[in-house]
Amino acid sequence: MAQPSLSRQIQRLENTLGVPLLERTSQGSRLTAAGAALLPQAPGCARRRGARGSR
Repeated sequence: MAQPSLSRQIQRLENTLGVPLLERTSQGSRLTAAGAALLPQAPGCARRRGARGSR
């Protein structure tokens, strides 16, 4: 997945959940507490999305 596409997907997820998942700075990004809590579930989410097909 290209960087702009990945960024849009993360922003959509943040909007859906109503919390920021990344703290973005001029030096880069790091996970917020919400992002760290969601991280263990990410592989399963990606597999389920892949099974449905991307939108």
